[in-house]
Amino acid sequence: MHLLWMLFLPYFPAFPQPVPPFRSLATNFNGDRVYFISERPIRGTNQPWHDKIFLWSEESGLQLFEARPASDEDYFRLFHISLSADASTSAVSAMRQWRMPCLGCGINYQTKSRLSGAASLERTGLMHLSANGRYALIEPRYEDGNDKMGLLDTASGAFNPFSFSSTKRLLTHRCPCGGRKVANDGTAAYYRNDLEIALSAPNGAQIFAAANRERAIAPMLDESATTLVYQSSHGMVIRHLDTQSEVEIEAATPAGISADGTRVLYLFNAQLHIVDCNGANAIRLTQEPSGIIDATLSGDGRIAFFTTATGNVFRIHTDTGTILSVVSSPVRLSLPQTVAAGSLYRVLTQVTKAPEGLALRIGGRAIALYNAPSGAGEEVWAQIPWDLAAGRHKVEWVVPTDLLLDPQIDTNELDVRATAPSFLPGPGVCAWQYPGPPNLLAFHDAFDRAVAYTDPVRPGERIHVFLAGLGGATQSVATSQPAPTDPQASIQSPISCAIHDADTINKPPKPVEVLSAVLAPALVGLYQVALRLPANLSGQGIQLACTQSGETITGSLPSMSPFASTCDTSSAEVKW
Repeated sequence: MHLLWMLFLPYFPAFPQPVPPFRSLATNFNGDRVYFISERPIRGTNQPWHDKIFLWSEESGLQLFEARPASDEDYFRLFHISLSADASTSAVSAMRQWRMPCLGCGINYQTKSRLSGAASLERTGLMHLSANGRYALIEPRYEDGNDKMGLLDTASGAFNPFSFSSTKRLLTHRCPCGGRKVANDGTAAYYRNDLEIALSAPNGAQIFAAANRERAIAPMLDESATTLVYQSSHGMVIRHLDTQSEVEIEAATPAGISADGTRVLYLFNAQLHIVDCNGANAIRLTQEPSGIIDATLSGDGRIAFFTTATGNVFRIHTDTGTILSVVSSPVRLSLPQTVAAGSLYRVLTQVTKAPEGLALRIGGRAIALYNAPSGAGEEVWAQIPWDLAAGRHKVEWVVPTDLLLDPQIDTNELDVRATAPSFLPGPGVCAWQYPGPPNLLAFHDAFDRAVAYTDPVRPGERIHVFLAGLGGATQSVATSQPAPTDPQASIQSPISCAIHDADTINKPPKPVEVLSAVLAPALVGLYQVALRLPANLSGQGIQLACTQSGETITGSLPSMSPFASTCDTSSAEVKW
C-alpha cells in the first residue's frame, strides 16, 4: 500500500480551513487561566452540543463554567465573556434569536448580559468589565428607545447613558481583541461610528474624540486610562493620552494591552506579535501555519492565549516564547455522498495532526483505514467493502480529540451503488488554463511520466487514466487486498469515452478507443483505463468525457500549449 500513497498523494489539492470551534478568549491578570466559548462537551459528562463557556487552568485542567439553557427553544448563543483582573467577577453576554409570529416579520434579536461574582445583575446589551470589576461598558445591539450605550456602576447598579445621538448601533465591529474598554476609574473607550473613537468619563461627559484616517474601531484602554489602542484604516494606533502622541503600526490588528499600558499584543500577517507602547521591541511570537484568529493578553503582559484557524487553543509566554497546548482541534471531515462497493474512499480532513484512535464505521461495520493524516488538508483513505449491499448506509467517523473532551462522531449517510465513476485529480495548473473541469490523473504509456502541462498528451498516443467507483470486476478480490496483476481483473460494467477539443465546439465529440478497463494492478480500490487518443487531436482545453451505466464524468487533459513555460509544475513530479 505504500506505493499507492507515494503515487497519488502529491496530486490532491489543499482543503479550505474550517470554522474554528473556540471563540471569545478571556484571561485574568497573571494569565494562569483562560475562558473560552465552544459547543464541545467535556469527556464523560454527556453534555449536549450547544454553547458553553469553559475555564481552563494548568492546575485544574478543563471545567465547565457556564452553559446556555438546554431547554430554550429559541436560538440562544453565548458570544462574549468579560472578566475582572482577579476573575472574581464575570460578565457573560448572549444573544437570543426568534422568529416573529407572522409571515414576513423576519427575525427578532435580543442581546443580554449577566454579571456575577462581586455583584449580580442583568442588563440588555453587551457588557465589558473594568479590571477592578467596578464598572461595565454597556453596548446595545441597537441604540434606540431604552437601549442606550453607557456606563454601569456594578456596585450601585446605576446606569449613565452616554450623551450622543446615534441610530441603530449594530454590534458588528467584532475583532480578535481581548483588551479592556473600561479603565478602573470608569473612563470608557468606544466607537461612536465607523470614523470616530470616543473616551468618556464616568459621568458620561465626552473628554476626547479621535477621528482618524477614514476608520477607527476596536478601542481598548489600560487600567489607568493613559494608553489608548485602536484600529484605523491603515493599521493599529497606540495613542498616549497624556501627551496626545501616537505610534502607528501598519496592517496590524490590536489584540490586547497590558494593565500598565506598556505592552500591546497584535496580529500581523495572521501571526501574533507584541510591542512596547512606544513602538519599540516588536517581537513575533508565533509561526502557526494555519494562522491565528483570536487572542488575549494577561494583565501583567507576560501570558497570551490564542486560537488557530484549525481550532487549537494555546498559551504562550511572551518573554520566553514557551507554548503550551490548552485544547487541541477536532478532526473535521468532508466525505462524498455517492460511492461504489469496492472503491477506494477518500475523505479530506482539516487537522494539525490526526489523533490515535481515528475510526470509521459504515453500516455498523468497522472499516480499515490505510493511513492517517499528518497535516491539514490531507486525506484519510479506506475501501468500501466489496460485499456492501447497494443502498443508503450510515457512516460514522469516531474522532478522538484530546483527553479533556468527548470524541467527536461525525455521522452522515452514503449512497452505495453498483457504479459511481469519478476521475482522480491530476497535477499542474496553469494561470491561463482553459476554462473547464479540473485536470485528471493520467500517465503516458510507459507509466514513467504523468500527463502534465510540461508533458502533455499527443495525438494518437496511448495513455492510462485512473478512476474510482467503476464497480465489480470479472475476478473476485477480497476487501483490503490489492488487485491481481496476471491476469488483470476487467470491470463488469462497460465504459466508453470521447474527447472534446478545439474541433468539436458545437459539434459531436471525437470517439476514444477504450483498450482496457481493469482494477489497477497491485493497488486497492482503484481502476486503470487504457485509452488510444484520436489521431486528429487538436488545440488546448482538451476534455475527456467517460460514461458508465448512464453517468458521464468529465476531466481536463493537459495539452500542447505555447504558454507551457508559465505553468506551475511544482506538483508534476511522479513518485513511484
